[in-house]
Order: sequence, then C-alpha cells, then structure tokens
Amino acid sequence: MKKILLIWMLFLPTLSCLASHIVGGEMIYQYVGPGPTANTSNYIITLKLFRDQNCTNCAQMPTDVFIGIFNNDNGNQFPGPSQPYDVLKSSEYAVPVDAFPPCITNPPLLNYHVGVFVLNVTLPDNAKGYTAAYQTCCRVNPLANVFNIISAVGATGATYSCNIPGTHDNSPQFTSSVDAICRHRHFTLKFGATDPDGDSLVYAFAPAYNSGGISNAGNANPSQPPYRPVAYINGFTFSAPLGNQASIDPNTGIISGIAPDVGKYVVCVAVTAYRNGVFVSEHRKDFIVNVTDCDFAGAQLVPQPVSCDGFNVSFSNSNNSPLNQTYYWNFGDPASGSLDTSTLPSPVHVYTDTGSFVYKLVVNRGQQCSDSATQIQKVYPGFFAGFTSSANCVNNPVLFTDTTKTRYGLVNSWLWNFGDPTNKGDTSRLQNPSYTYSTPGTYPISLTVTNSKGCQKVIPDTINILSKPQFHVTNDTLICSVDTLQLQAWGATGTISWTPNYNMNNPSSFSPLVSPKVTTTYTATLTQAPGCFASMPVLVNVVNNVSLSMPPDSTICQTDSVLVL
Repeated sequence: MKKILLIWMLFLPTLSCLASHIVGGEMIYQYVGPGPTANTSNYIITLKLFRDQNCTNCAQMPTDVFIGIFNNDNGNQFPGPSQPYDVLKSSEYAVPVDAFPPCITNPPLLNYHVGVFVLNVTLPDNAKGYTAAYQTCCRVNPLANVFNIISAVGATGATYSCNIPGTHDNSPQFTSSVDAICRHRHFTLKFGATDPDGDSLVYAFAPAYNSGGISNAGNANPSQPPYRPVAYINGFTFSAPLGNQASIDPNTGIISGIAPDVGKYVVCVAVTAYRNGVFVSEHRKDFIVNVTDCDFAGAQLVPQPVSCDGFNVSFSNSNNSPLNQTYYWNFGDPASGSLDTSTLPSPVHVYTDTGSFVYKLVVNRGQQCSDSATQIQKVYPGFFAGFTSSANCVNNPVLFTDTTKTRYGLVNSWLWNFGDPTNKGDTSRLQNPSYTYSTPGTYPISLTVTNSKGCQKVIPDTINILSKPQFHVTNDTLICSVDTLQLQAWGATGTISWTPNYNMNNPSSFSPLVSPKVTTTYTATLTQAPGCFASMPVLVNVVNNVSLSMPPDSTICQTDSVLVL
C-alpha cells in the first residue's frame, strides 16, 4: 500500500504538469466530396488545441493526438473497436491579442498558441452521421467555476468533439482572439463564428465536457458519446460560466458584462446552425478564460430601473477605479437648465418631466485616459402596487385581487407566488387568481407586477391559513324576562347567521336585538366561503326577578358615611 501511495505521489506532479498546458479546443469538420466507393464521403476533421505559452514546467503542444470516430447509428467506433486515428500536428501559430483598454494598469501577459491537427478520412454514409472526439485528462488547476481537484481517482479533463450530420455539411468555425479581462470591470469576448454554407447561426452557453476515463494527456482512445459535463461550483453554471453579470449575444456570439473575481474560468459556447429554418448541426468551442488583477479608467453605466416613485434619480459609475479622476455628467434634461450637468462622482438629478432621457458620463474629460458612456433613464412616477386576499380557510380557494394603479401606461403583467412548499405549481400569471391551501399555517406570498412603461414592483406579504374562521361573540349574560339584549359578533368578515330565530329582530345581523322570555342559547355561525365556517354560542339566562339584600337600618351623623352591601 505504501508503494502504491508513493508511486501516486510521484505521479501527481507529472499529471499536473501535463494538465496545465491545454486551455481550450475546437473540432471542425468539412465535407470535401464523395468517397472512392459508392455511398461514402470524404471529410477533413480539424482539431485546434490552445496552449498557454506562459505556463511554466508544462508540457509542450503535443506533436500528435488520438481522434476517435463513432457511428451515431449504432455507437460503434470506426473503422473498428479501439482504433483511434493517430493524427500529427500540421501547424502551430500565435493567437491574436485584441487591443487593451487605454491606460490599463497591471496588464496581463497574454501569449497563446493554437496547434492544428488535420485528419482526412472517408466515412460510409449513414442516417445519423458521426461523432469525432479527442479527450485529454486534467484541465488547468485550479479553476474558479469548475470542480478540479487532482487526486488518486483522476481530475476533471476535457473532451473536444464535433457532430457530423447525416447530410453533407460543413461546420461553423469560431474566430480566435484573446482579450484582457480585469476583475469587476466591463469586458468583451469574441466567440463569433463563420459558416462556409451560409447557414444562420445562433449562440448560447453550453456545458463543457469532461474527459471520461482518459488518464493521460491525450494519447489514448477516446470513449464513445454521449459525454458528461463538468461539475460547476461556487454558484457558477454552464449557462452563467462568468456569473450572472455576463451574458452572450445569441446573434453575434459576443460575450460581455462585468467580470467576476480573479481566476480561471471554463467557458463553452455552442453555435447552432439552421438552413432555411431547419436545424443542421451544433458546434462547440471550449476555452479557459483568465480574469486578472488589472485595472483601467472607464465610464461604466449599468442600466437603471425605471423611476416609478418620483422624479429624483441617483447616478453612479460602476467602474470605481482610482484611475477615474474627474466626472462630467449630462442628464439629458435641458429643461433643468444649469442643473442638467454635474461634476460629482455620484450625483442626484431631479427630472423636470416624465419620459425617456439619454444621459452621459465622461470620466477624465480632456485627459489621456478619458472614457465615456451613455444610457437611457426612464421617469414615470405614479406606480402603486398592491393586492388584497379573501377568506383564508384550509381546503377553500383564497381569492387574490390586484389593486395596482398606474398613472402612466397600463398594468400589463402579474406573477404571484403563493409560498406553498408542498406544490411546485404554486404560482400564477393571472391578474386575480385563486389558490387553495391544504394545510393550516402561515405562508409567505408575493406579487411581482409591471406596467407598460417598464415599472416593476414586488409586494411581499404573509397569509395565515386557518382550519376555520376565528371570531368573537358576546359573553354569556343574565337578563330579566322583560329586557332586550343586543348580541355582538366581531373579528372576521363574512356572513352571519344566528339560531334559533327566537324573539330576534335580525338573525343575519352582526349585532341583533333579542328579548327571550326563557333561558336560550343563541349560536352565531360565521361563513366566509362554502365549507369555510365556524360557530360560537351565547347563553342568555332569563329570570323573572332578582333578589336585593340591604343592611339593617342605621343612624348616622350628617357628615358621616355608611357602606351599603
């Protein structure tokens, strides 16, 4: 056992070394014509591997790789079991680096190479096409958004693959360039692609693939598809690999937003090709993005919500770099005169009217490291959101009524959450929905409501669901047979019914008058909805007379007092 552990400990540095050089990959296919025999086709399959040239004590770009091809009709490997293609590297070149922001401090050293491996292959035609794949163990370590701990059971690896459809086609090809990405600053990454066939392309984030059972740097037979995704960590997901402040444009493939903290992040983009509106294929690129501790001056304006409560609007620059020395704001409100501009870092402007205003920020105006940005601020105050609810008995529909009012535009959407943990369908988009709770208790509810001007408000509340209505009635009492008594019921809304209807002026009143001649128990039944009711009794004890006892006669002086019992 000690020998095995020692061997593994000696192997770990080698595994980590082999893991650190490849930071991304893409596999491309091209149809180049019919094959030499009937019902065959010639393809060129190209694997691109990206290497970080700044990696120290790392393996060089591989001189050859193993590419496996699998028949999607039956899952079999082509041309036979455990027979991958050993493909030599045909070229290697530097990846272009896009221009850095002006006056950047602590700029990153970006130096990447791409190795190109080209396979010419003839494939028998089939209905579902083929999957070509290359697998390598062990991604760069550590990773900020993907689980990757090198251990005795291996580490998170990578699969770079392409799906060749049954119809003759050429895959899209991603453009390759790298950008400086500074933590918590605005950034742009180019993940656009071109398609030789002129197909329409749609972009989206996709899960990056692990390496299956591969335990070396890539000279092993790849496993057959499907391939399992890597495990995302720290709140990141495949659809938000750089956090919830970064997104991808589905039309261009450009990723932009606010960068997360310093670290290395796996980003996988899938581009889907459509021909005349019909799906053709999906193509992927997997790349490890490096966010560094650089900084630059800049104007960074995050879209603000519509001002729905007043004309006062607060402004700030989301780029809080110390390199921002001066500020110049123009609020796009010329009617405000000299108040339309400000040199404060975080000003407040009072708009003179409703509408959409284009405002602008210029930082370091007139200086070398100047930057500017514009944004739209909408001002439509007078949006008052609210709702009421009806009877709240268990197993009876609770009616929710929207009371939202808006001065501008129209109330146009509602999203209710009824806070019932026992039901995943406890939401509604109706304006005035109903919901039935099956268990008594207190539930958190909320209404998210919007109007056509872009206003949105969330109204939280709680509702107490009872087994039956709770209310109160007059205490038991004593009256004479010639008296009249007013009964009372209070504490809940609904309809009331008193029984028996004996010497009572109105059995449907919450405060009826009764004049019973004999002792009677009156019962009040409060109903809030069908099946949602409760009853409370009142005993009226009727007597013909009462006894009064007085103390014996007594004599007192004019200024004295006496106690009467």
